Order: sequence, then C-alpha cells, then structure tokens
Amino acid sequence: MEKSRPIGSRGISPVKKSQSTARLSANSAAEPALATAALAQQMNTTSDTFPPGVNEMEQAGLAAAPSVLVKPPRVAASPANLECRLLQILKLHDLNGAPTRANLVLGQVVGVHIDKAFLKDGAFDTAAAQPLARCGALGDYAIVRELIDMRRPGNLVRHRK
Repeated sequence: MEKSRPIGSRGISPVKKSQSTARLSANSAAEPALATAALAQQMNTTSDTFPPGVNEMEQAGLAAAPSVLVKPPRVAASPANLECRLLQILKLHDLNGAPTRANLVLGQVVGVHIDKAFLKDGAFDTAAAQPLARCGALGDYAIVRELIDMRRPGNLVRHRK
C-alpha cells in the first residue's frame, strides 16, 4: 500500500461511550473491518462489554494483522479493512438539547486493505464477500449475497461490470 492523500471519511454512528470509543480516542485511530457472514459470531462477540484491558479481538478468537499507517491492528480474516485517523467524537443530544449516551465518531480513511481474492475486474466483489447488514431490532442482520444495478437518474456512466 502506498502512502498518498486521504482516501475519504467514515462515520461510525452512533456509539455509546465504551472501551472501543476510549481506545479510539487514546490512539486517534481505528481499523474498521468488514463484518462478513463468515465472521458473524466473532463480530457479535466483540460487541460485548469487556473490562478495560481485555482484548476483544482475542476474546473473539480473531487473529490480528499489522496496519501500515495507524497503530491499531486490523482483523486478518476480514476481506476488507480501513485504516482511519480520528477526526472528532461528537457527543449527541436529543431534540430538547439534553445529552444522550451516544457519540458520533468521525474518521478519515487513510489506508485500505482488500483481500485480492475479492477483487473482480479491479473492483471489490461485495456479493462474494457476503457482508453483514444491520437491519434494526435486537439481533436482526442480513447477509448480502446479491447486488442489483440501480444507477441514479442522469448517471449514464457505468462504473462496474
């Protein structure tokens, strides 16, 4: 991976003040990994509340791989990881201006890791990776196995085969 200009921004929204948020704040960086069907149980395990100092990746049985541009390691088994630098943590308020327990974490993507097995014609094959999609209440998730092509009106350029 070459060092270059920032790639983009990522919002992790909303999260309560947790060990993950504290670690993110201390490191000024994060390494979001694509949660896939193959990693579903491990992803769920990492969402548990652990005491300070407990490594949630180890608790979930996930192997770590070194990052290039940020300190936190990435999830080795994930087909896609983003290296992000912290921009800001916003404390969220309700409609009456009262503080909530939630935060909006904003980071800038400075590096990307993609498993070459998931590249097809130079683009990431999302359906092959089978990412999880959070669908709302309690434990509702979907597994993305198929994509549809629905371009925005007026967009005549086809970016993907």
